Amino acid sequence: CTAKSAKRYGAQGKVYKNVCPPELEERFMTPYREGRQIYLRGMVADKNKQILHLDGKIRQATRDRDRLSLQISGFRVLKTWVVKDVRDPRTGKVVRQRALEPDPRSLNERNRLQNSLNIRNNQIRDFEAKQEQLRMEVDTLNQELRALQVSQ
Repeated sequence: CTAKSAKRYGAQGKVYKNVCPPELEERFMTPYREGRQIYLRGMVADKNKQILHLDGKIRQATRDRDRLSLQISGFRVLKTWVVKDVRDPRTGKVVRQRALEPDPRSLNERNRLQNSLNIRNNQIRDFEAKQEQLRMEVDTLNQELRALQVSQ
């Protein structure tokens, strides 16, 4: 409960739990609050860096999503002729018919693009949710900082 250890204790992010004797507490609390402010400012800066980093990730994922959306909007499923043996429901005879059907490779490619688009949309939502969480944490840290500044 010394003034010397108080600032370091606060700067390490440790929370004071009213353990100092009353005669030492007042001398302990001023440097402790200074140290705590240092810690909180560092936490705010770190979380703001994380928010900015997520901004970049959101921009990149949005560009990817827009590119994929454009590809999908212009995508045309190729069709191929196939020959099938089909039973005529009236006569019961098997008849060979030609039919134009979607090309399986083309369908696979469209599905791949759609899956990639869904992944990008999920990433963007996850990044935005993480940003919102970080902003709330920054708000909480800033509230504590303001409270410490008032109490000095």
